[in-house]
Amino acid sequence: MTMTKLEELKKMKADYTAALKEHSKGVIAEHYGAVFAAHPDVIGIRWTQYTPHFNDGEACVFGVNELEFLFSPDSGIAKKAKAKSSVFDLGDGWLSGYGSAAAKFHPVFGTERLDEDILEGLGDGVRITIHRDMKMEIDEYDHD
Repeated sequence: MTMTKLEELKKMKADYTAALKEHSKGVIAEHYGAVFAAHPDVIGIRWTQYTPHFNDGEACVFGVNELEFLFSPDSGIAKKAKAKSSVFDLGDGWLSGYGSAAAKFHPVFGTERLDEDILEGLGDGVRITIHRDMKMEIDEYDHD
């Protein structure tokens, strides 16, 4: 049985998506592996990414949110962060911060996110967590 043009396009898209996801993981491991190597007190990195359902009449476009970091409990970073207005305690030891004030508090907050085109291959409506051992978790994320 021959494939219709539409079936052929669907297969091409599925193959492309699978390849993008697989190659994205390698780029992510390399990028964030370097972050873990430079910051031994960081034991986890995570972010959410999704396309909003509503955007005040504007186009809803896929986006990647700020990086969040989990520090070793022995580092004392979480306790020190409570006194900083540029760093936010998200609970369970996770911290978020951006801008030069956060980067002065701890340089990991100056870490660049990867390009959205690379990350989109991992899914839409997900929270991605990378652990120091480079284990990656991709969980559904409800942003409503």
